Amino acid sequence: KNVPGSDELISSKMLSDGILTFNDIMKSNDPVIMDMFLNSPFYCPPKEHIDPWNGKKWYSLNFFGAPTFRPYMTQQTFSDDNETMAFCDSNGFIYTYNIRTYMVEKIGNIVMESATRPKYVAMTFRNGTSELYYVTPDIELMMYDVKTKKTTLIAKCPQHIVGAGDLSVTKDGTRIAFDTKTPTLVDGKIKNMGTSALYDR
Repeated sequence: KNVPGSDELISSKMLSDGILTFNDIMKSNDPVIMDMFLNSPFYCPPKEHIDPWNGKKWYSLNFFGAPTFRPYMTQQTFSDDNETMAFCDSNGFIYTYNIRTYMVEKIGNIVMESATRPKYVAMTFRNGTSELYYVTPDIELMMYDVKTKKTTLIAKCPQHIVGAGDLSVTKDGTRIAFDTKTPTLVDGKIKNMGTSALYDR
């Protein structure tokens, strides 16, 4: 792994020791602090555990005590080189995490299920690539390439589409599907009915 700089070590130590929390960062609106943690990659070493059965090491993403969510089990968590994983937090930010360098990078915002629970099912790597697809709070389909660090807007969904989840992308990247809700007239009342959305590139 890479050796982090002194600023990264200090900020990481402040978070891991509970001197500073992510809530403090969010409430501060201090551009220097916000840039250090949210607009620039930062160092976040994992927590190590020993398997009592075989003595091998397990690792957990110790995101300074903040809740994290990885893509759902039917979705791709890792990039093609198996070194970068995707996760999101309860603030609705989506991140990449390099498991070799222990660097976290915020790449955008993800659609929320409630005020404190993101739609973690609205992100996935395209199988065999470095492309991470996710859905924003504005129901925009985005793609972030881990290798080029470039974010691309794939599509803006129609305004009547409400929410998004269970995102999937075909292996060649030509079709994207996700669960959503659309306002539908039922017994004289408008209700948000579950449906599947398909986008053909």
